[in-house]
Amino acid sequence: MKNKEGYVKFNINHHVLVKLKESGYQVLLDDHNSYSDIVRWKPKSIEDFKNEADKDGYTKFQMWQFMNLFGNFTDIGFEVRFDTNILIHKSEFTLLFKK
Repeated sequence: MKNKEGYVKFNINHHVLVKLKESGYQVLLDDHNSYSDIVRWKPKSIEDFKNEADKDGYTKFQMWQFMNLFGNFTDIGFEVRFDTNILIHKSEFTLLFKK
């Protein structure tokens, strides 16, 4: 791609806010509890994850973590497990080109 004007850089270590659907909370639950025997942490409930969301229903992830958790559930014909409009804070962007 030759013309990158208008694009911004976003580091996938930065945070995004995502509104999860019930099935999205189930993904978090299944992932967390799949490690509970290995790392000996306390199993959680869906309510535990819902309580971690902010007052508007957004859950905070590093982008790489979000991609890792939900990538296998994001494809044509798959049930969408989150609101596809995510929030990225403007301070997380770096301009590629300055005029």
